[in-house]
Amino acid sequence: MNTKRLAADTNFPLDVAAQDDGAAAAMSVLKECFPAAPLLVPPTALHELALLADQTEEPETARLARLALRAMSVKDCLWRPVPVLPDHAETVEELAAAIHRQTGVPIEEHNDALILAEAAALGCSLLITGDRHLLDVEHRQLDWLLGLEGFRAPLIVSPRGLVRRFYR
Repeated sequence: MNTKRLAADTNFPLDVAAQDDGAAAAMSVLKECFPAAPLLVPPTALHELALLADQTEEPETARLARLALRAMSVKDCLWRPVPVLPDHAETVEELAAAIHRQTGVPIEEHNDALILAEAAALGCSLLITGDRHLLDVEHRQLDWLLGLEGFRAPLIVSPRGLVRRFYR
């Protein structure tokens, strides 16, 4: 069986760092059901975490971002930060613009469109997020759109949605 690749939006590592029950349950599902699958943190999500850790005026958010980044530096952890996508940078930008036009992801949520495009470019089969505008994206439409560039759409799920899918 091929090793699946999974991706995390910015809010998922923050929720894990906050010890949110839904995020903790989702991490348990990932470890149990996808033990060999790396949990990739796409470049834009990694950048957002770094900005939150260093530049936020909310001390608790900064603390959680620093905890999340620190967790990603542990050698044997599930997290795999991806700092750059040099082979797909231009394509990712174009895909993000198309995601805005075709799926209803608001233009002010450009980073989320980038994270979605990066997850597809990384070959991820799953994107874990708590963002409603990403969760509401119609999968078939997204798969068609990304397929025009030779990518597959990841299944977009919330942490709690992931748990429900595996433990009904």
